[in-house]
Amino acid sequence: SNNMDNTREILIHDRLYDISSFRHPGGSIIKFFEGGDVDATEAWEEFHGRTRDSSIKYLKSLPSRAYNGPLLEKDPVIADFITLRKELKDEGYFDPIYSHIVYRILEIIIMHWIGALIVYSGWYYLGAIFFGLANGRCGWLMHEGGHGSLTGNMKIDRLLQKFFYGVGNGMSGAYWTNQHSKHHATPQKLKHDVDLETLPLVAFNKAISHRLVPGSITALWISCQHLFFLPITTGMITLGWTIYLHPRHSLRTKNYLELAFMCFRYALFYWIFQDYGVLGNIHIFLIACWTGSIYIFGNFSLSHTHKPIINRDEHPNWVEYAANYTTNIHTNPSYICDWWMGYLNYQIEHHLFPSMPQVNQPKIAHRVKALFKKHGLEYDELNYFDAVKVTYNNLKKVGKDIK
Repeated sequence: SNNMDNTREILIHDRLYDISSFRHPGGSIIKFFEGGDVDATEAWEEFHGRTRDSSIKYLKSLPSRAYNGPLLEKDPVIADFITLRKELKDEGYFDPIYSHIVYRILEIIIMHWIGALIVYSGWYYLGAIFFGLANGRCGWLMHEGGHGSLTGNMKIDRLLQKFFYGVGNGMSGAYWTNQHSKHHATPQKLKHDVDLETLPLVAFNKAISHRLVPGSITALWISCQHLFFLPITTGMITLGWTIYLHPRHSLRTKNYLELAFMCFRYALFYWIFQDYGVLGNIHIFLIACWTGSIYIFGNFSLSHTHKPIINRDEHPNWVEYAANYTTNIHTNPSYICDWWMGYLNYQIEHHLFPSMPQVNQPKIAHRVKALFKKHGLEYDELNYFDAVKVTYNNLKKVGKDIK
């Protein structure tokens, strides 16, 4: 709660912890859970599952007091969710799968090699596009590293994340984690989920587009965003992140390891395609970035952007966030979509259990469905191409609303 003496508190496991002078290692996400009307317990458990012992020490070092408010009475769906999480942990679904990690890394290396081979075989554009897809696969792998769902050792996983995001995409794993955690804590919540704050390039909801002045250049752009999003906007986002936003964060935070990985990316890229000279390298680089951006952002946009938004004064519980503001994507056979989307097509399971190896999430989907059915919650899933259509139509509708 926030008292008259400016004490800032957060509720975890029925205790209010004083965070007034606490500098949270995970960044400003902690402010989303301040106040006696928000229970941060499940978010704390999921975000700190891989570092639970050290996180408990942090908590115990803070002043605290017993909580006596209405949130002592647990929602039945949360009680069943806690039971399910314990069962899944006991059954080994959170344990690392080292053979899968090796496969994912080898796949990335081989795909880059094939892409370069295609370029040198004379299929210049096809090879550059394939190389870009390999860059995109780095994005899927680094995502798992950021969540600690690879080896389960956060130091190793974060190192893998920084390496593959830095070398494969030229971006900062630390900055991504800081921003992405806010999305996971409060998906589709205004002023909380950074994935909603996408202006001036794109607006996924009318609550965002209504900030625009009708007739302005940005408004005109957004009115046509359904046409621009995949071929133009995604590439602009990637170049902006690669050239400016992410290197700036690494410089400001003095994260020299990330900067070294980024520099190594450009040196390695030039070495691979040195026969094509500087201009040829730039050309191949831009094609690869454009391809990778369409691949990554095109797929990421499918699971949330068409869903409703939450106002700042609304506080769904952890399970309700996953049920009401997330969509699963599938194909028949399912393994095609599983591979194409790096298992992030199981977004509901991923939002419930972010530190679980994503390859395990299809295996538990039926149990999550049963949990949702028991409590009358929606389990939203779409065919991949239906999801593409829904996302496109949502972009078009939002753009049309500001004319």
